[in-house]
Amino acid sequence: QRDMNCYSNNAYFLNCILAYENMYPWVYENYIQLYFTENKVMRNTGNKEVFLDFFAGWTEPRNVLKCRNYNRDVIENVDIISFIETQILEGFYVYTYLDEYYTVFLQKQHLCHDISIYGFDRDKKELYVIGFNEVFTYTKYVIDYETFYKAYKAGLDLSNKFEPEGGINYL
Repeated sequence: QRDMNCYSNNAYFLNCILAYENMYPWVYENYIQLYFTENKVMRNTGNKEVFLDFFAGWTEPRNVLKCRNYNRDVIENVDIISFIETQILEGFYVYTYLDEYYTVFLQKQHLCHDISIYGFDRDKKELYVIGFNEVFTYTKYVIDYETFYKAYKAGLDLSNKFEPEGGINYL
């Protein structure tokens, strides 16, 4: 949120890519063109929105990163905390959704939104995440396991109700 503003789905991939200076030319090449659509359907509500995004979108970074995709129906009944710990120990970040009612909206508004998880502390029972905080700043913050679990399960429920794509690439 300093050099380039973009949607979080792009930002999470750019967090990884921009850690490597040799990838800067790739970023400059892929993140200079914009596109516009006036009828994008929002994932969580089905409402339409005006959408301006980078042409590279969230798919292009996947060409230079090793990614695993899990649909919602595959991960709905797994022990999500253990799953996340395993993925991180294998060298992956985790991109998923949760209901921010339990986290950044402090029990004021239900909204299923994406986050990126980059670490954990088993002793403290905490996950280290990147996303938007309560004042909509893109930043790092900590979620305890219990809160994450509630937010994740509620996000699954919201997503099942409103998300028209059937949970494709939910995690």
